[in-house]
Amino acid sequence: MMKRVISVILLCIGIFGAGLCRATASDLSEIPGLSAAGITFARTIYSRPGRQSLESALRTFRDYFYSNRCPADTYLMGMVYLRNSELGFSPIFNDEFQHYFPSTGSSDGIYDPTDELDLIADTDIYSGAVNNEITSLHPLVDEQLTWRQDFPEGHETDVSEYTGWVAKKYISDAAAKGVPGAMKELGLWYIHGTIYPPVNRDTKRGEELLCKAYEKGDMDAASYVGDIYFERKEYAKAIKPYTDALAAGTLFSYGPLGYCYEMGLGVPRDIHRAMDIYTSSPLARETTVKFSIPIEDTRVRIGILYYSDPEIKDFDKAFRYMKLVADHAHISLKQEKNVLGYIYRCLAACYRYGRGTAIDKTKAEEYTRLAANMGNADAKSALSILRIK
Repeated sequence: MMKRVISVILLCIGIFGAGLCRATASDLSEIPGLSAAGITFARTIYSRPGRQSLESALRTFRDYFYSNRCPADTYLMGMVYLRNSELGFSPIFNDEFQHYFPSTGSSDGIYDPTDELDLIADTDIYSGAVNNEITSLHPLVDEQLTWRQDFPEGHETDVSEYTGWVAKKYISDAAAKGVPGAMKELGLWYIHGTIYPPVNRDTKRGEELLCKAYEKGDMDAASYVGDIYFERKEYAKAIKPYTDALAAGTLFSYGPLGYCYEMGLGVPRDIHRAMDIYTSSPLARETTVKFSIPIEDTRVRIGILYYSDPEIKDFDKAFRYMKLVADHAHISLKQEKNVLGYIYRCLAACYRYGRGTAIDKTKAEEYTRLAANMGNADAKSALSILRIK
């Protein structure tokens, strides 16, 4: 009966339904093939300097970028546009021309894309450039003037849409030149369809790009390729990309590959190998506090397996891991409530029967109520019996 309950819960998790929504690696300075200027710029971003230093670093990199056009730098430029808010560039990106036309592009010296006078001034810059009235154009302006004819009319004041649109241009260019990270990024956009940047969903195209990125050595892409095969139930094909990603230390390969060994999907079932993979994940460390409940957080699987699997049952370890999940998880999806409800129910049993902790009837009832609030049927039944008594 317990195994059946566990299986139902695993189905409720929707194990990899959200897997392709994972965030990609954050350190832009590690993009393979970056120029020295690109590496310096990326590292400057993460040092969180003041705005003046950030603007200076951006200008220096742009000047080098437009003179050399290194494909990896093109990818970096696209990622900077894509993530300008996260990286602290929002004020700078309000107007792509303010660095080169600080007075012409603003009616009062402070550019505001929602200010009608500033918008007119901005339009004058474009018109003057198009009519060759401005002769000292920076390559940035020249390039984006060409792009502007493709930009949706009436959206000029939408900074998010504009920066996303420019990001798509650069990352598409880098992908066409064979940059693996750019292929991965673009592939994910095609798989999901995105608003910022504007990309229509094309699953086939997205999968092709992810596979090419994997072939070129991008191990984040390898994990996504594994997810693709897993969702198709082609488990044997998922094992190699997951294993390659794990060997490279790709964060989100531990959960899926461990799950394949746990359930015997594409490989013979090996609960000990599964647990080795789960417990080696950085996400399994007890010092890693901030996380969400989905299967990618391997502490969920570790706690459940130590509690229920007869080959490795260990209530002390089960209690410790499940308590970590209960204390620090946050809920956003219905299936996550199902998982957390089950964990609360297990913790209630631990307190009631002294499994891995001292008996505490008050805490047992507390966790039973929490489980019931998450919709756990067993907990609801238990509360009904308690009320009858």
